[in-house]
Amino acid sequence: PSAEEDYNQHVGLYDKNFSRPFTDNYLPKCIESSEDISITEGFRPPKILDLCCGLAPMGLALLKYQIACSVVSKISPEIQYVGIDIRKDAVEKCQKRYADYDGFKFVLHDTDCNLDYIGKNFENKGIQSTLVSSDGSECKYSLDFEFQADIQWSCSLFTHLTLEGAKKALEFTAKSITQSGIS
Repeated sequence: PSAEEDYNQHVGLYDKNFSRPFTDNYLPKCIESSEDISITEGFRPPKILDLCCGLAPMGLALLKYQIACSVVSKISPEIQYVGIDIRKDAVEKCQKRYADYDGFKFVLHDTDCNLDYIGKNFENKGIQSTLVSSDGSECKYSLDFEFQADIQWSCSLFTHLTLEGAKKALEFTAKSITQSGIS
């Protein structure tokens, strides 16, 4: 995304900073921390579940990893990355940008936008605040396809959740991650 489209970007060398922490640090640390030797030894890329994916810097890091390892053409059409977000604009942008990659899926979790700490659009940023309590529906995720992740990733999700929302997110993660998966 351009710097103007990214509601989380604030300063600096945007083209380098959007994915650099993910390609240089977060994804390698996740791979290194895996207990699955097929992942740590590079025989296959990890499957990632990205809760609150936004504009998907972790998805871009995974794609770069696959390209660097020359595995994109060898990967089955099996899903490798699932990004879930409550922001329709972000999900639609990601769906469009990753349309050529069968292994990348983006899912809109339709919930009340008042639960989105960023607001309905960039101009509302900072106006809304995180609620003290909720029914947890903001994190009652569901997928209409089978997916078991090796890595569940969230970047600044849990700091914006109510206790009920955090419980729902953790329940979904527990059902959606492999026995040896990491979160």
